[in-house]
Amino acid sequence: MLSNQISQPDTEGRFYCEQIQHNYALNQFIHHYANASGNALPNSYLINAIVYLFYKGNEPVAGFIFNTIEQNPLRYFSYLEDPVYKQLLVEEDLKESDILEITGNWKSPSLSIPETIYYYAKMIEQAANHAKQLNKKLLLGGSVVKPVKKTQQLLLSRIIYHGPISTQHQALVKKQMPLLKLYVSPVRYIRLRVVAVLIKLFLIKFVKNLKYKFLNRQHIK
Repeated sequence: MLSNQISQPDTEGRFYCEQIQHNYALNQFIHHYANASGNALPNSYLINAIVYLFYKGNEPVAGFIFNTIEQNPLRYFSYLEDPVYKQLLVEEDLKESDILEITGNWKSPSLSIPETIYYYAKMIEQAANHAKQLNKKLLLGGSVVKPVKKTQQLLLSRIIYHGPISTQHQALVKKQMPLLKLYVSPVRYIRLRVVAVLIKLFLIKFVKNLKYKFLNRQHIK
């Protein structure tokens, strides 16, 4: 199990995460998520969901949300026209009661590679834990942002939808006429997938950076 914090030099402050419930922290999440994504989240949605916020020192720098149909309507499905959403459940053989939704993902570009690795690893660890506690079989994710789609799809590999969002939800997203991509993955496979993805995306880059710094120091000497 991952610790809830990464040790940092005192000058930088601790990088840590907390599950939040009180209004002040929830409003911080809403504010920073809107700044990072341009999308709106109502306070009423967060109150009923499972919300995690990451801090560096005392400043929020990242976060994510877990949601189930018992807490709120599943957010990603609510972006679809009602007939499309209902047909999607039939075509993909999905039950909303089986799903843990991962949503509201945001992170500051200031996060280092180790902090980014920790962020994604913590997200998936907690997703697996909550899914087990709540008896959920599938993780659901989605995005309208191309780089985010690319990363998340490595973790949640089964694409169930790629198309427009409903007209009534256009005002909730920054991008005009975005294409929403939705994907799912069985909970039982997710821990193995996250290890492979983090190595592919971040660990190799991190090792190369360390090697580059070491060679530069040797050259200076």
